[in-house]
Amino acid sequence: TTGKTMSYTDLTSEYAYQDLVFWKNLDAHAENNALVYQDLKNDIFIVSNVAGQSLTGGGTPEKLLFDTADYDPGSIFNLTTDRALPTKIGRWIFTTVMFFSTAAVGATTNLDALLALYKGGTVFKEGVSYTGLELGGAASAFGIGITQQAVVDVILGTEYFEIYATLTNNAGAYTAYYLLHGARVGRS
Repeated sequence: TTGKTMSYTDLTSEYAYQDLVFWKNLDAHAENNALVYQDLKNDIFIVSNVAGQSLTGGGTPEKLLFDTADYDPGSIFNLTTDRALPTKIGRWIFTTVMFFSTAAVGATTNLDALLALYKGGTVFKEGVSYTGLELGGAASAFGIGITQQAVVDVILGTEYFEIYATLTNNAGAYTAYYLLHGARVGRS
């Protein structure tokens, strides 16, 4: 627009320059994504209970005890205290999956179950109450899975999180296996 006539060489140079700018921007974007990945990869954990935990009915919340760190490169979960201890502020998602395998003698034919995420020792979010889960009779094997999920904004970076299960309407013991997955998914 300066009144100058551009030659083929000028156009080729301009396209080459624009192409170089594009690739530099793309490279910077890829480098930024790599930094984000490096930042987030240690903010994921998976812990489980593979030995099974005996839970009793009766309506009293029972803390879930984990025995295996399946994936925890950032050492977020403490297997001694059974607590997740996120060290970075941001938005976190916690997902718990519980599977009941057996009911002991004394268990009735139905089970009401509730999973809850505790933050700092108090209920933060309760999951859906699963009512009337069929056991198939006392001292039987059964396969019932329940889940609970919560999104939490970790502000201080010093909060701790625990998972509790409440089994109601029944007496007797239930063997449960479970998994907890936590991940920082972004900024608050």
